Amino acid sequence: MLETLQPEKILEIGTAIGFSALLMAEHVPHAQITTIDRNPEMIALAKANFAKFDKRRQITLLEGDAMAILLRLKDFYDFVFMDSAKSKYVVFLPEVLKHLDSGGIIIIDDVFQGGDVAKDIIEVRRSQRTIYRGLQNLFDATLDNPDLTATLLPLGDGLLMIRKK
Repeated sequence: MLETLQPEKILEIGTAIGFSALLMAEHVPHAQITTIDRNPEMIALAKANFAKFDKRRQITLLEGDAMAILLRLKDFYDFVFMDSAKSKYVVFLPEVLKHLDSGGIIIIDDVFQGGDVAKDIIEVRRSQRTIYRGLQNLFDATLDNPDLTATLLPLGDGLLMIRKK
């Protein structure tokens, strides 16, 4: 997908060990990638991986709470990949949209929650209901939004692809 879109500036929310950022860097070598994470162990692993694959010039890792960082961001992006706390996707969305160029794409990972999103909330384990509600709110905010084109893709545990009009 990235090879087709050829984004110039990519934002990732949820770096983890840096695997996705490294894949994006490989497939779009001219793109500048900004990635956000708050977990110190993951940040250390990601930094080591970015150094190992010599991608420190292409990938900028911002450390801290994603919402706090999003509120401070000045840049605009043409591609955003979100793979973080599932219940926070809908919380991040308004700020992400402020930093997304018209025609820009957002890919949100793991939105099917192991199939739970197709169930009635009463059938979902109590420990998963906050995530469930967050994902349902995300679907409500995107799938019928006249300013967006959004599609659910049945790949892995589900992707939500959003295009800003």
